[in-house]
Amino acid sequence: MNWKNIKTFLIILFLIINIYLVYSQYGFNFRSPDASYVDKSTLGDSINIIKKNYNVSLDENIIPDKIAKLGIIDVTNIIYTEKFKESGYKFDTQGTVFKTHIETETYSYNEANAGTQFAQILNDIGINKQDYLTDIKKTDEGLVCTASGLAKPYEIFNGKIKAVFTPKNVNLSGSWYIAKEGIMKGTKKNDNMADIPSVIIDIAGWCTKSDGNPKTITNFVYGYYVSSYDEKSASKTSSASPCYMIKTDDGIKYYYDSLNGKRLKQEE
Repeated sequence: MNWKNIKTFLIILFLIINIYLVYSQYGFNFRSPDASYVDKSTLGDSINIIKKNYNVSLDENIIPDKIAKLGIIDVTNIIYTEKFKESGYKFDTQGTVFKTHIETETYSYNEANAGTQFAQILNDIGINKQDYLTDIKKTDEGLVCTASGLAKPYEIFNGKIKAVFTPKNVNLSGSWYIAKEGIMKGTKKNDNMADIPSVIIDIAGWCTKSDGNPKTITNFVYGYYVSSYDEKSASKTSSASPCYMIKTDDGIKYYYDSLNGKRLKQEE
């Protein structure tokens, strides 16, 4: 074989290998996200720390063994879509929140017929049934239906619509974001997700500051949170960041950006 040809082949081969290595180290992942694995030993140590020093308890089984590394996605605020504008409902829009008062015939609502009518209202404003989870419960104010938005299969935590059904009307309010299918901003392959034990310790500190009473972390959910610099104003498109939602037994929810560990919000 001609040495010149072999030399050319080897140069090209090494060039391809180098490009691959550089891409692996510094490139971006637009396909299946990596997974972050939770170190159970470190988690156990953190649980002991918060129980001893902060009087906060946690069952480690509510923390998954591994979590998909999601990227930031673009979402559209529903108030700017044509179907929402042309739905026929008279909405009062204040920043990212919209609300309306729908008059109905005097009627006794139950979970079945309220759920059906709620689904129809959501369809009227451009929300498909497969894009939300529904919760229905009886309260002092009436039968309440709540829809929680999805960027399949993950929940968009601050994308919710609440409908209160009474015999004479339906009071509808909330914020809603439509995730663009298949569009995910790249994340560096060597980027690490926020350390869950550190997040839990931070939450324990906030729990202690609230009233000092014993607390239990009851829920840990992974999903998205739509960032907004000013919740009093709305923009057509926004970014939704992957985040952890951690709930305590006093009903408080804590949201943390899973890419940088920053506390996004705390709400009751």
